[in-house]
Amino acid sequence: MITVFNVALAPYRIDFFNSIAQMDKSSFYFTQQGVDGSSFDDEKMRHDCRFEPKLLKSVAVLGRKLPLSVWRILRQERPSTVFAPEFSLVTLLVLLYKFFFFASFKVISICDDSIDMLNGNDFSRLHGHARKLMAPLCDELLLLDSKATEWYQRQYGKGIWFPLIRDDEKYATLLADAEPAEQEIRIRYPEINNTKVVLFVGRLVALKNVAAIIKALPKDAFLVIVGDGEERKSLESLVVTMGKNVLFVGWKNGGELLAWYRIAHVLVLASFREPFGAVVNEALLAGCRVCVSDRAGSACLVSPDNGCVFNPEDENELSLKLKQEIENQPLRKIVKSLMPVSYVDFVKTLQGRL
Repeated sequence: MITVFNVALAPYRIDFFNSIAQMDKSSFYFTQQGVDGSSFDDEKMRHDCRFEPKLLKSVAVLGRKLPLSVWRILRQERPSTVFAPEFSLVTLLVLLYKFFFFASFKVISICDDSIDMLNGNDFSRLHGHARKLMAPLCDELLLLDSKATEWYQRQYGKGIWFPLIRDDEKYATLLADAEPAEQEIRIRYPEINNTKVVLFVGRLVALKNVAAIIKALPKDAFLVIVGDGEERKSLESLVVTMGKNVLFVGWKNGGELLAWYRIAHVLVLASFREPFGAVVNEALLAGCRVCVSDRAGSACLVSPDNGCVFNPEDENELSLKLKQEIENQPLRKIVKSLMPVSYVDFVKTLQGRL
């Protein structure tokens, strides 16, 4: 029996959870409904699940939600393996249950730490303290970033690399199915058809550094921004001031998002801090080359064969590398995966360690 606790259901995690569900009898509990700042299609996500996602019941104590039902679930299910979210309160409760009741299940922390976070750019001091407390107590750690995995292996003698990636074969089918949506977009926005298209997908907040992408955009290229957020108005003003070719299309899901991946020549992720960046995997699977911040965990997927890595603090470096990536792409893009690793191989490795 496998019991999985996580924060929220998201499209980029479903393949991973489905693979766990196929390994053994399993149950899945989430601490919140939806991902903060995103607008995923909840009904579509549930349809894609091969398991029943359940909301973890919490009790309000002094203004905070405490997931006290964790112990009840562990007592009832008697799992052999428990997946827990990073170094959270849920994980602490799992570890305390194991200690007080002499439980024999294995605790695997699903950890989003990137090497940049481990080198001093952490989310908070509390996260750092929680890491020092709980990492030694977990039986294993599942890491997104290959360099972070090496760090944990040196520090704690544990760590399995499993990046935040989609099932290659399933995603290829979804991309093929999105071709009609691509044609509709090309009719709706004819201005993108005879130029190189740069893509950004994500929240429009300061941490994502979207202004730097706009500034770095060559005059003869077109930037499509998929997403929304508090910085949208200021970014729209910047576009007008700089006279760049930028299209804001808002949040997109499903076939329309996949269609933009099919269209784009280069995806840019310029975040100042980014645990991983699932959009990098999605873009690579669609044949987009990528320009990725060296602060993002997904930089571990990037090499000169499929893109470039840059310092997000250096706008000149981004401008130069983005220009090179755009110039080196043919106008007629081929939708063919540029991913250097296979999802199936990671699933086999994880199964062998359970």
